[in-house]
Amino acid sequence: MERGKPNGDARVAIIGAGAAGLATAYYLKKNGYENVVVFEKLPRVGGLCRSITLNYKSFDLGANYITLAYRELRKIAREVGAKMYAGDRYYATTVPADPERKMEYRTLLAEILANPAGPHPITLWQLVRKLAKFIWLRFQLRSVIDRPTFENLEAYDDATDDKRKKLCVPFETWLANNQLTELRVLFEVPITMMGFGYLKETATPYVLKFMTLATFIPMVFTGIPLLGWLFQWPKRFVYGYERLWEDVAKGLNVLLDADITRIGRPGDQHPSEDTSISINFWHRGQALFDTEEHDTTLHFDYLILACPLEHEVLKRFMKVRDGERALFDMIETFAYCMTTFYLEKDLEHGVNCVFPFDQQTIGKPWAAVQMFPGASRLVQFYSRAPADEKIDAASMREVVRAAVKLAYRMDNSIAGWGRDGNPDPAQRAGQYHTFDCWPYFQHVRHTDFGKFYAGLEALQGQNNTYYVGGATNFELIEPILEYAKALVDREFPRRGSA
Repeated sequence: MERGKPNGDARVAIIGAGAAGLATAYYLKKNGYENVVVFEKLPRVGGLCRSITLNYKSFDLGANYITLAYRELRKIAREVGAKMYAGDRYYATTVPADPERKMEYRTLLAEILANPAGPHPITLWQLVRKLAKFIWLRFQLRSVIDRPTFENLEAYDDATDDKRKKLCVPFETWLANNQLTELRVLFEVPITMMGFGYLKETATPYVLKFMTLATFIPMVFTGIPLLGWLFQWPKRFVYGYERLWEDVAKGLNVLLDADITRIGRPGDQHPSEDTSISINFWHRGQALFDTEEHDTTLHFDYLILACPLEHEVLKRFMKVRDGERALFDMIETFAYCMTTFYLEKDLEHGVNCVFPFDQQTIGKPWAAVQMFPGASRLVQFYSRAPADEKIDAASMREVVRAAVKLAYRMDNSIAGWGRDGNPDPAQRAGQYHTFDCWPYFQHVRHTDFGKFYAGLEALQGQNNTYYVGGATNFELIEPILEYAKALVDREFPRRGSA
């Protein structure tokens, strides 16, 4: 069915009140669209932006950092008055095989110079040369990578036979093709540690999208002594990411606890009769003391899916068309986990990258973060679960035990646990404070890159349906916002504009 022509009176439904859904509603409001409703199945907003407050300190358990490249996010933050503070420096932490030996710490710069991925250490001068080369290559690619969409990458790759210029390859291959393998450890920290996969499996455009010059240059200089004070990035929100989106949601129409049972789109049943989009959902009454659930149907002109764009998710409440299914079946995710514990003493450093990052470390934490040393001994452990697509009870126990083992090695006094990661039934004090696992990083393989993103752009607007979120660009907050803004400005122009 041909796409409709949006106007300011259009009724727009957005599915999902995470960063993508709320940002899309925010930009629609900016463009003068007032009949917009955001549906969220949870009793809170924020999606993968989850924050908790303990002892008057806010901790981000999902999205956490803001870099200098986050222009759209910082505009929104200024509008709602969200304050930021500079994060701590990263340290490299090595876990000795001998459980009686203490943890080994060194600066991230020292770890990079040691070059554990290569046959020999590298000198500081060699590192500077490689960094300069990467910055020059990234600068040359800005017109290709720094766009809100990847739809033209296949044409870019087809235009050259030079393997150094090919982008739809694993990032490890791209580094080798450009004689930059000495930078592998440097890129493992933001990519592998933060849940975006091993360098040998993550497509190059994703890494380059993350490593904008405004992100990469401050990240590098922050780790260099005497220069770090010039670059106070990355930063965090004082009250956490989730509270930012709560403030944004205050100015929007958001229905929480909305359990959608069916979305009907034009052509699902009777093509000549279905002219609108119907959304049937159960929700709890929001009147005082009213806890009854109500079965409601609302009608809209346009549908924007800001939920995970996976066939298994969408088919629960809507008919997935063949074109959609062919694309969305390409999407993969990783099971990424956050486990928090209270330790009995402060860590030696606030942010610890736990090396090595290799296939054998799945389940073992890749990072341990104490955000407020001296004020709170809550420590966060980042792990990738043994199962890439789901987390079951056995996998959860394995992840928690691995985090406990690392906590024990760091603390040597965590109450209620043995160093084998098993709890003492007689004590409860050492049990984890929180455990979360998300299907994280919606992405496609490098072999599907051009086909997927070109197909996604061709799909936008068909059946009056649009798509936003991590799968449409890259699953970081800023790229998600950039894509949402570009889509709204293109498909839902400001009222009164040509």
